[in-house]
Amino acid sequence: MGVLWPLEPATAAKHRLYQRYLDAWWPILLQTSQRTGYSRPRVTLLDAFAGPGRYEGGEPGSPVFILDRLLHHTAADRMNLSPRRVHLVFSRKSRTRT
Repeated sequence: MGVLWPLEPATAAKHRLYQRYLDAWWPILLQTSQRTGYSRPRVTLLDAFAGPGRYEGGEPGSPVFILDRLLHHTAADRMNLSPRRVHLVFSRKSRTRT
C-alpha cells in the first residue's frame, strides 16, 4: 500500500470539472439514440493525471470519483453499462506516489 497525500486545490478543481462534464456527457455517449436507434459500441475515458484511490482526508481520487459518477448517474439504467462498452484508463507519471 502506498503513502496517501492531501488533496490539492487544483485536484479538487479537476474533480469539480469532471463532475459537471461527466454528468452531462456520460448519457450523451452511452444512451441509445431514440431518434436513430444508434448506440456507441465502446466509450473510452483516459485520465492521464490520475491520483490514488483515496486522499489523506478520505476524499476519493479521480479513479474512484470517475467510476462513481458513472455507476451512480441518474441515467445509469438507460446507458447499458458493461465492461465491454466502457473502458476507463488511469495513468500517472509519478512513481513516488503510489
